[in-house]
Amino acid sequence: MTLLLFGCSTHVDNLSKFRIQGEVITQESGVPVQGTVLFFTDTGFDYVRSKNMSAQRVGQSDSGGKLSLKFDYFWGENKSIFTGSSPQTFILSLEHTAYQPMKILLRATDFPATSNEIQVNLGIVKLTTRDPTSPVR
Repeated sequence: MTLLLFGCSTHVDNLSKFRIQGEVITQESGVPVQGTVLFFTDTGFDYVRSKNMSAQRVGQSDSGGKLSLKFDYFWGENKSIFTGSSPQTFILSLEHTAYQPMKILLRATDFPATSNEIQVNLGIVKLTTRDPTSPVR
C-alpha cells in the first residue's frame, strides 16, 4: 500500500510586537540627530510581504536623538509538515535628509522577547553626513 501525502498546509496568522530603542548621533561630532525616520522592512516573516520588500515607517528619533518605539506587526505563514518556521528576518532603515541612509539587517530570534515583545536595542547609531551631490530619496 502506498501512502501519498499532498501539500496539506495550514495558514497561521501571527502578531510580533517590537520595542526598538537606540540613540542616533552624527559620526563626525557625536551630536544627537533629531527627526531620523525609522522604517521596518519584512524580509522573512510574512510569506507574501517579505518578497515585496516594502518599508513601513514606524517612528522617528526625538530631540535628543533617542529612539524609543513600539509597534505591532501582523503577518502570516503557511505551515505544513514539509516547511520549517519562517526565518523572521527584517531590515531597520534609518533616514534623514542631511545624512547617508543606513540599513541594518536583523533576525528577531537574536533578540530577547519579554511578554511577547521583541526587544531590539540598536545602541548608538552613527550617521554620516550626506554628500551634497548625492540625490535625496
